[in-house]
Amino acid sequence: MKSYFKKVGTSLYNQSKIKSIVLGSASLALSGIVDYISGYEVNVSFLYLLPISIFGWNINLRATIFMSILCSAANVLANKMSGLTYSSTPVLLWNIISMAIFFIIFAYAITITKDIYHEEKSLARKDALTGIANRNAFIEMGSLELERCKRYEHPITIAYIDCDNFKAINDTLGHQTGDMLLQAVAVTLKNNIRASDIVSRIGGDEFAVIMPETEAMPSEIAFKKIQNALLHSMLKNKWDVTFSIGMATFMSPPKSLDELISTADTLMYDAKKNGKNMIRHDTFETEDRILTLF
Repeated sequence: MKSYFKKVGTSLYNQSKIKSIVLGSASLALSGIVDYISGYEVNVSFLYLLPISIFGWNINLRATIFMSILCSAANVLANKMSGLTYSSTPVLLWNIISMAIFFIIFAYAITITKDIYHEEKSLARKDALTGIANRNAFIEMGSLELERCKRYEHPITIAYIDCDNFKAINDTLGHQTGDMLLQAVAVTLKNNIRASDIVSRIGGDEFAVIMPETEAMPSEIAFKKIQNALLHSMLKNKWDVTFSIGMATFMSPPKSLDELISTADTLMYDAKKNGKNMIRHDTFETEDRILTLF
């Protein structure tokens, strides 16, 4: 979703890919050796499904098809080396081709299963209505980012956003309009944050944004811009909705994501109690709190 996680994901994917190539190649060699030792009278061709599965799940279809062809050739070669003779070259070729077709069909099945699995996993991390991260994904990504900021002693800012008067929109204009409003909020947030930031619909009409490596002043400037963009979106659609925003900047990241979220949540409710349509911002240095209201 975001550049940081994309870089981490790409790095992990490349490492996994190299390991899969090594592991798949080793399992191919081992399967061939076992096939040769067992002799052609004992069919152990199922062993070749292991390297195909490794390639199919961790690399891509093209590489898996190539591995399937190698496995079929290795099977025929092992049988021939163990004493099996073929009456003619066409029979040899037919054995290679038929085995390759079986392995390729299996390769397709593995890659299709993998794609379905990853698609379902991706959908499970997205909010069905707005398309941005859901609460579970936010907790997962936020925890990773918090640990990174703690490790390198970088500041981190979180904002908790509540849509003022949202219930009135649902009651007067209907839930379909309410859904459109939430989608507009999600799009506005997504279009006005950095690639490294994390945005999520926490639930109902509440959203959250984590801004890694962001101190108080830059986060204030950024969220004043975001607040204006949100209000402009509401005005454009003639929706009588404003936004109460709680922001917490930690110069030294807290121990847990729960603390991060609950602090911003408390500030957001403080904004609602004091008239709504405002931003309440605390900065945490050590144990001292500096309150900035704008």
